[in-house]
This record gives sequence, structure tokens and C-alpha cells, in this order.
Amino acid sequence: MDREIFLLITATRLDKELRGTVLRLKDITVFKEEEKSIKKHLNLLKHTIDSIQDIIAIIKPDLTVELLNKEGYKFFDSNQNNVIDKKWNQLIEGKLGKEGLLNYQAASCKDRFIRKKYFPKIDKYMDWYSKLIFDEKGNVKFIIERLVDITTSVKHEEELNQDKGLNILQNEFLRDMSHEIRTPMNGIIGLVELLGDTPLNDTQREYIDMLRFTTDRFLSLVNDILDLSKIQAGKFEPINDKFNILKLFKDITHYFKLQANKKGLDFHYKINDNMPHSIIGDMDRLSQVLFNIIGNSIKFTEKGYISLEFEVCYEDDEQIDILFSVKDTGIGIPSENIDTVFESFNQVNLKASREYGGTGLGLAISKKLVELMGGGNKSKITAR
Repeated sequence: MDREIFLLITATRLDKELRGTVLRLKDITVFKEEEKSIKKHLNLLKHTIDSIQDIIAIIKPDLTVELLNKEGYKFFDSNQNNVIDKKWNQLIEGKLGKEGLLNYQAASCKDRFIRKKYFPKIDKYMDWYSKLIFDEKGNVKFIIERLVDITTSVKHEEELNQDKGLNILQNEFLRDMSHEIRTPMNGIIGLVELLGDTPLNDTQREYIDMLRFTTDRFLSLVNDILDLSKIQAGKFEPINDKFNILKLFKDITHYFKLQANKKGLDFHYKINDNMPHSIIGDMDRLSQVLFNIIGNSIKFTEKGYISLEFEVCYEDDEQIDILFSVKDTGIGIPSENIDTVFESFNQVNLKASREYGGTGLGLAISKKLVELMGGGNKSKITAR
């Protein structure tokens, strides 16, 4: 196999009259191959450093620039001839002003990290890293500088914090107002019930029924707002107690069958034979979710049926997963609204809101409650 060989030839004169010359030949092929390999790796290192989007600089102990990557040249709006061997602290002061000037003392300088430093001269936030490289005697050989432009992430973080602060104020306002409203509303509902027990004519009875319906609906809205504010503030925790799920199913089906029959709707229900009698969970919150979902089905269905099914889809010695299915022949949810219908105060359309009523809180609260109780992985909404 052909191989390139490098020879070092040294000529030595024997005497002044040049009677003869001694030639010495030395095979330096290995050294040339090592030199070639080093150049190859240095070239690869340079391309790697140039590909980094941060500003990378290698500084000598006297603070002159040994190497700068492409992003660095772009940052200083300069070229190699104007930067290499120039003082790093002078380049920094010229670009960033006095805020960017670091008074290096190479012998005593330590590794440092300056986080989220704002430089008004260029209106940017930067993270600044300094790393010292020592020789075998413990002297500083190089200083590696890395500047990272974090302006976009800092401004995004500030926007998130502003939104978070606004949400906190909003939740506090909703919570306080809901508490203030609920107290007198309970008094009004009590008076309506007392008034309903007194002798009334048909017209008065009709007005009382309308008033009772309105106050119940209003109190339900207030309770939804309170629940939502608690959930968003992270102050809601499910209460896990043992309860009879078969009794819960019986009570729910009995209540909603009456509601459906009032609208002329059929109400179908089914519970699997392998359903246990008792489970551990938050019965009140599960009831709230089912009331919201089934109530919506009845509200948005004018003819046909509503169906409810409890199904065990997974069970072992420690856990049971129950799938609650609600189907109806109502107006349905358009496919483009599936992702947004569970957002707070969001409804499918304004026409439906005016025709059927509601605030758009029920589904939002139901989704959050299901997630807080460890469910939701198997939840599915089918669009029509």
C-alpha cells in the first residue's frame, strides 16, 4: 500500500574547506501525521465553536483576545483583524458601556456567573459566564468567556408574571364578591321558600316558582365561581372517603329521569354487573361533575334521549378506574370547538348562550375537578 513518508535532512560541514558533508536523515512521518491530526481537530473545534449561537471568546492572561467565534464578531460588528490581540475589557466597554466593564485581575480572577444582567446601552439581558483554564503550575492560561442573550426569555417571563398577578387579583376579586353575594342570596332563597308555604293564588304561585328558579340558578353560578377561584388558587383538595357508588348512581338517575321526562325526553341508564358497591373517592365532587355533564345534556337536547352508563374499565387490588359515559341526541359540539369548550367562560356560540343560558363555567370546573381527582386520561368528547 502506498504511504507518504516525510524525512528531515540535516547537512553538517566537516571542515572549513568543505572537504565533505555529513547528511543525517530522520523519518518524521509520525510527527507529520500527528500534526495533521491536530490541525484536523482544531479545525473541527473552530467549526463547532462558530456554530454556537452564544458569544464565545478565549482571552489570554493579559486580557487580549486569542479567539472569538462568529457570533462574537457579529456582536462586536467587527472582523478578526479588529478584534484579535485587542484588550477584551476595552471591547466590552465599547459595546456594553460601563455596566459591561469587568476589571479582570488574571492572577486572582475566579470563575464567575452573572445572571440576568441588563445592559441599557444595547437594551438586552444577558447571562455571563467566565471560566479559568490553568496550566500545570497553577497559573492562569486562558479565560473562556461566554455571553448568552436571554432578552426574549426574560421578557416572556415578565409577561407570564404579569398575567399570573392579574389572575391572582381576578381570582381574589371573584372569591370575595362570591362570598359577599352568597350570604344575602341564601337569605332571599329562605324567604322565597317561606313565602311558598303561605296561601297563594295561581298567579302568585307562578311568580314564586319563577323566583325560586332564578335564585337557584344565580346561587349555582356563585358556587361555580367560588369553586373555580379555589381550584385556580391551588386551595382545592379532593376528600377521599368511602361511599356507596351504587346508591349515588340510583339517586342521580332518579333525579335526572324526572328532569328529562319534564322535557319529553327518554332517560336511559346502565351500570355494569361488576361494579363494586363501595369505592373510595370524593363523592360530592363526582356528583358535581355528573350533575354538570348530565345537566348540559338535558339543557341542549330538545328531542330524543339522554343515556348514562357506569363501566369498570380497569381494576386491581389497589385501584379501580370507572368510565362515566353520557350520551344525548342534542345539538352536539362542533369539532373545531372541542379544544376550547372546557375553557372558563367559553361557550360554543353566542346563539346557544342566549337560547339555552349558562355561563360556560360548568365544563371548565368539571374538567379541573376530574384532573384533580386523578382522572381524565380516558375522557372523550365526541363531536357532531
